[in-house]
Amino acid sequence: MNNENTEPVKSVSGSLIILWLLGVSVAIMGIAGGSITVILAGIILLPITNTLIKKYLKINLSSMARVVIAVLLIVVGSIASSSLDEAREKVSENSSIDTVSQEEVYSEIASFSGKGNQDTGSFSVTGKKVRITATTCCGSSSSGTYSGVSLKKENDGYTGPGLSISTEGSEKGQGQTTYRNLTPGQYYIQVITGVNWEVKVEQVN
Repeated sequence: MNNENTEPVKSVSGSLIILWLLGVSVAIMGIAGGSITVILAGIILLPITNTLIKKYLKINLSSMARVVIAVLLIVVGSIASSSLDEAREKVSENSSIDTVSQEEVYSEIASFSGKGNQDTGSFSVTGKKVRITATTCCGSSSSGTYSGVSLKKENDGYTGPGLSISTEGSEKGQGQTTYRNLTPGQYYIQVITGVNWEVKVEQVN
């Protein structure tokens, strides 16, 4: 007696192949894009998912039904992603506005001009941070100039390193420096130079 293999041969239809390829492709796209809904759409399209649903939930979803569900998931995911991006943009814009509003604003409290070595008149400082901006003009055409500009506190003297401006020939010089952690009180500017100069004093409000 001949032993014949009576086990049925399983056939694979074209639609199953298409669903496998489509499901895997969509799932990979969802993983690459970090979208959970697109990943779920890919899983729904896989034939094995329908097999498990039939086995455990006793529900048989047709190929068309699975495609419709997958499309809906992708659409919902796209809308949710767009809304999330808009929310992030608004948060970013608000953060930028807050950053701009928190930028330090300087206001001028004194300005002086003169020529040669001088100590300016006194002025009141009420903030902890002061910015000094100085310009010098103009040296001889044959040699450059060196100028030192320092912020001094009356009776206390030294407040920190000053501003140095060096030029070549008769060109104008300009420089800026900021003093921090100052205490309120009366201050003045000490200028050491051989040329004309202008100094502007500003403090943070």
